[in-house]
Amino acid sequence: MAICLGLTGCRSPVDMPPKDIVTRSIDGLSGEDHFAFKGMTEIRTGEREVLTKKLRFEGQVQHHEGLHMRLVSHPEKENTTTTRWNPIRLLEQLGEAKTTVERVESNKSLYTLNAGEGMAPKERGVTEPTFPLDEALAFRIHVDPTDAKKMFEERLWQDYELVVIPRKKVLEVQNKLSKADAAQLEMQLNQAASSHRSNLKSLLRSCKVDAQYLLWVDRKSQLPLRLDGKMKVYYNGKKSVSETIRTVSEFTRTR
Repeated sequence: MAICLGLTGCRSPVDMPPKDIVTRSIDGLSGEDHFAFKGMTEIRTGEREVLTKKLRFEGQVQHHEGLHMRLVSHPEKENTTTTRWNPIRLLEQLGEAKTTVERVESNKSLYTLNAGEGMAPKERGVTEPTFPLDEALAFRIHVDPTDAKKMFEERLWQDYELVVIPRKKVLEVQNKLSKADAAQLEMQLNQAASSHRSNLKSLLRSCKVDAQYLLWVDRKSQLPLRLDGKMKVYYNGKKSVSETIRTVSEFTRTR
């Protein structure tokens, strides 16, 4: 008993500071090697948050085999990769970022985060958790604006570098072109990619990012059950030139 009292692992999660509970939950999932996850993401633009892209993903982590994740829709059609939407990396980013954490009522927090003002929850794609809410503790996580911007940029650049590959475009049509034409095409694509990269860097320098998340933690295992997020990116300081990224991920132990 004396040993148990000296271990933080023996404390009830309710008795711990909210940030400590979230940190321990995230660290706990990183130590698990048999769990599955699934989720969705939406990208909306402007003040009215017009839906421009919606993706669904799923994956699993298995001992000795690592992480396997796929987009339910065809990745090339969506012009994105699983790297940007990896919920495990998102949890890691939250663990690394400067945040403030507060305990919230499980049954009152979901729509406040995800539903737009004056809009019905279904119009914002809000989905109910698949687990009983009384089995979980809910925490609202506010990310420091500087760290939120770092999180956004990291995920965006990882996606960008994997999708925008001029050489790949050349290989797709190489057999139809002469060597001279193929070389000319590759040069033009490299120039276009370089110009686009410079424009994107300039745009990101002036953007502001507001990010907050809701994390549901299982009362018994103290592992994450679900992560809802809303990241608002303002370009050139204008609400009308903005992007809202909503994410929902649920985690299930498979053993």
